Amino acid sequence: MKDLICIYVDANGLHEINNTKGHLAGDEMLKYIANTLKIIFGENEVYRIGGDEFVIFQRKKTETQIQEMLTQVHDATAKENYHVSCGFCTGGQESELKDMIKKAEIRMYEEKQEYYKQLGQKVRNTI
Repeated sequence: MKDLICIYVDANGLHEINNTKGHLAGDEMLKYIANTLKIIFGENEVYRIGGDEFVIFQRKKTETQIQEMLTQVHDATAKENYHVSCGFCTGGQESELKDMIKKAEIRMYEEKQEYYKQLGQKVRNTI
């Protein structure tokens, strides 16, 4: 068990939804994802940090518990035909938050690349 876990979540396909279905549909996607994250991780633990990016902090959870929670996120979003990419990083009291967020973001992009690779597409933006 680690002291702090940082989870980075990015909505896949927001740009495409905005372009094909309109910005209201994109807003509905973001609301659904945000609400799903709040239900699974806690109302006060989820932060929107960009257009379609969220950071979540969890304390005193095992990596197995986090993986199970992320599976719940993937399952819940897939039911609505939405998809997210997630990455997480564990740290202790000496860890810098900005470093944890960056590591979690890098891991999220690894998952995002795999998602788009399975679709036969390239990721639009990478770090």
